Amino acid sequence: MRGLRVLVLGRPRLEADGQALAADLPRKHQALLYHLAGTGSPVSRNELATLLWDDLDEAAARGNLRTALMRLRRALPGVLVTEGSQVGFDPALRLQVDWADLARAAAGEGDTAHRVAAAQAWRGPLLEGFDLGGDTFERWLSAARVKAQQQAVTLRRALAEAAEREGQAEAAEAHWRALLEIDEADEPAHMALMALLARAGRRTAAIAQYE
Repeated sequence: MRGLRVLVLGRPRLEADGQALAADLPRKHQALLYHLAGTGSPVSRNELATLLWDDLDEAAARGNLRTALMRLRRALPGVLVTEGSQVGFDPALRLQVDWADLARAAAGEGDTAHRVAAAQAWRGPLLEGFDLGGDTFERWLSAARVKAQQQAVTLRRALAEAAEREGQAEAAEAHWRALLEIDEADEPAHMALMALLARAGRRTAAIAQYE
């Protein structure tokens, strides 16, 4: 396998060499890949075993993890490597993760075109509709969703403010509206959008936004 694309913003999706992977991978196998993609670095076997099988004792959880890794290597050759107690993606793999792109853009990396593309990759909450069960996984997912949303909001706000500074009112409006689709309770964003509309002489639209 030459490349793997992991989409976790919104409903998750895996693509190998440009082709969508069959959805018949067991959910815990998918969860393992999504967690590694979200973490961005190798993870210990103990952490993965606890994350996915916290209802089992340590020996049983480690056994299930060994089985999962064996099956994933067969289904997705060249994707995972294990070194000692660590599990991660093969460094030689061409890997793209939409959340990683978002995080880098939110931190200010990349030019405007790349940052806009990263912002547009937001399709909804992290792993939307992906329910696995298990307290440990759900705690990780809950915290990860908050972090991803904060990054999406940060990026859209930065893009909107930059567009305003550059006199690109249409682009700024689009970014403010996209931000409010992510978090409709963001009062500063509402106020910024109202001010933008008012400055453009669009009084009716500004009042509608206020209401």
